[in-house]
Amino acid sequence: MTATDTDLAALATSLPDSSVLTDPDVTETYRQDWARDPAAGHPLAVVRATTTEDVAATLRWATAHRVPVVPRGAGSGLSGGATAVDGGIVLSLEKMRAVTIDPAMRIAVAQPGALNVEVKAAAAKHGLWYPPDPSSFEMCSIGGNAATNSGGLSLTKLFVGSEGMLGVITELTLRLLPAQPPASTLVASFASIEAAADAVLAIISKLRPSTLELMDNASINAVEDYVSMGLDRSAQALLLARSDAPGAAAAEEIAMIEEACRSCGAAELFTTDDPDEGEAYAAARRAAFPALERKGDLLLEDVGVPLPALPVLVGGVERIAARHDILIAVVAHAGDGNTHPLIVYDASDPDQSARAQLAFGEIMELAISLGGTITGEHGVGRLKKAWLPAYLGPDVLALTKRIKDALDPGGILNPGAVL
Repeated sequence: MTATDTDLAALATSLPDSSVLTDPDVTETYRQDWARDPAAGHPLAVVRATTTEDVAATLRWATAHRVPVVPRGAGSGLSGGATAVDGGIVLSLEKMRAVTIDPAMRIAVAQPGALNVEVKAAAAKHGLWYPPDPSSFEMCSIGGNAATNSGGLSLTKLFVGSEGMLGVITELTLRLLPAQPPASTLVASFASIEAAADAVLAIISKLRPSTLELMDNASINAVEDYVSMGLDRSAQALLLARSDAPGAAAAEEIAMIEEACRSCGAAELFTTDDPDEGEAYAAARRAAFPALERKGDLLLEDVGVPLPALPVLVGGVERIAARHDILIAVVAHAGDGNTHPLIVYDASDPDQSARAQLAFGEIMELAISLGGTITGEHGVGRLKKAWLPAYLGPDVLALTKRIKDALDPGGILNPGAVL
C-alpha cells in the first residue's frame, strides 16, 4: 500500500511540530549511511523522534498503512543497515540524546541517539568508565552500537545486533566500570603482517592487554599522509598495545608484550607511560578509515576469525589483493580476531568495481572457511546478506526468520536488510 499525502499529514499531527520531514533536499541526506549503498531508495519522509511515544506513534501509523520503516542512528554504519527504501519512512533517533548516570548502581541509562563519546563523558564525571570503544566513538550513536553489536563483543542479547529488524531501541541500560588508570603504550613494527599476527598470538597466550590493534603497511602510510604522526612508513605491519593495569603491573604487562613482540621478530619497539603520547598513537589507529577514504572509494569488511587463524586470514587477504590487483589495507582489533580489510578502489571504473566486489566476497568466504564470522561489529546490513546463509546454515537462518516473523509480522521493519 502507498501512503497518501493525507495519510502522512495524519502522522504529522500525531507528532510534535517539525518531526516529519518531506523536503527532498533534506530526505536526500538520510538515504544512505556511511556505506553509501548505491541502491538506496528514496524515502517518503524522515521522522525525527524525540521520545519513545514518537517512535510508537510512527510504528502504529506505518503498520496501519503497511509502510516500511528504516531506523537510523548517527548514520555512521558501514554495512548499509540504515539504507532508505523507496516509499518508506526513515525513523531517525538522532534527537533522543539523554544520558542519566546512576553512580551507586554503576549504570548509564541512555537514549539511542546519544553518541558513544557522550556516554563516556557522562560516566567520567562520576569517576566511571564505559569500555566499548569503536574507532568512530566520537560520531557513532549508542543505539547504533547496540543495533549492530559494535564496539564490544559482550553485547549478546536478542535485540543487540538485530539491526532494526525486530523493533526500535528507544532506551539502553549500560554497565559502567570504575575509571581505569592512565594506560602505558607499546608500538612495535614488523617486516611482515604475518609476523605481527604471530606476535598477537604470543601476547594473548600470556595476557590480555586493554588494547591490541594491528595496522598493515597500506594503512600506516595512509594515516601518515593524513595526520603526519612520524609512523614508520617502511614497516609492513604495526602493533599498538596498551596496558591499563594498576601501578607496577602495567610495566610488567608492557615488558611481557615487548618480549612477545621480540620473539616474533619485531624490527622496532617504542614504549611510553605518557597518556597523551599513547593516546596520539591510538588516535592514529582510529584515523585509518578517513585516511583511506581520501585514497578512493571504500568497501569495508569486518570479518572475524578465531585468534589462532589470524595469521592465515591476514596472509590470505594479501593474496586476494594481489590476485585481483586491488589495494586492500588491513587494520584489526587484533586481540579479538576482528579484522577490517578495507578495499580501496575507483567506483567510477567498472573493471575496478568488479574486482573489488570479487575480493569482498572472497574475504568473507575465507573467514567462513577458517571458522570465523562475516561480521564482527558492523552488522550484515545489505552489503553482506548474500553470504549470511553460508555462515549461519539453513537451520539457524530459518530460526532467525521465525523470530523476525513473530516480532514484525507485517514485515515493515528495515526490509531488504540482512534477510
